[in-house]
Amino acid sequence: MSESGGLTHQTNIQYVGDNSPIQQFQSVLRAPLLQTSLNTQGDLRFELKFAPNWNQTHEIGLYVGSSERNGYEFLLRTDGNRVPIEDSENQFRMLSFEEFSRSEGTGSLEIRRNGAPLIRQQVQLSNLLNQPLTLRGTWEGSNLHFQCNSLPPLDFFDPFPLDTEGTGVMSLRLSAGVELSRISVE
Repeated sequence: MSESGGLTHQTNIQYVGDNSPIQQFQSVLRAPLLQTSLNTQGDLRFELKFAPNWNQTHEIGLYVGSSERNGYEFLLRTDGNRVPIEDSENQFRMLSFEEFSRSEGTGSLEIRRNGAPLIRQQVQLSNLLNQPLTLRGTWEGSNLHFQCNSLPPLDFFDPFPLDTEGTGVMSLRLSAGVELSRISVE
């Protein structure tokens, strides 16, 4: 669907389930993924808008890259603890943004490459809760930029940027039930 000023990407999106070729990758991310074909040639700009229920998960963001294992992640995460899952032995879950903020917990805004953090900024979660969440970012060659609502942005220069030739992937990082109101990719 086209809009003035860019493309609102809604085509070729599919849920990646348990029988998917990227099942192993999904288990590493531990979150449902939406995957789409994405031309990674040139610059990439994105904006994700989430409804206020975004705080029911412990991390949220976008993965873009040339394959399922070779890319950048733009994430907002809790710096939280795991808690035992009721009625189960040796199984844990992460505290959600909402649960963790009750104890004055912090989160982090991160840019990662192939799962390894490149840059990280600590954020006070109470400043973000009870409002819609907007994540904006760019990948322009070696320059990466990521911002959450009106918080100060993260900027990182990658001296050895990922290959941008051909078609790549774009995957959302969020939990089931979190409402994505809009995704725009240019």
